[in-house]
Amino acid sequence: MALLRRERAALAELSRTLGAEAPQVVACGGVRAANAVDWLDATPHLHASCRVDGVFAVDEAMSLHAFIQ
Repeated sequence: MALLRRERAALAELSRTLGAEAPQVVACGGVRAANAVDWLDATPHLHASCRVDGVFAVDEAMSLHAFIQ
């Protein structure tokens, strides 16, 4: 997460220098209900496929849903 935070800060600085909007970073790998808070602390967006070992995991989807609520 520290690396992601540093990269987002560098993108923000570059965007200020260029006078352009910074690209948005979307976490999309390894997002789980157990670490969603950490991801959201590093970036305001996340995507979760709710797949575990290549298979849709209903329990993970339900856990993420509960987290969002």
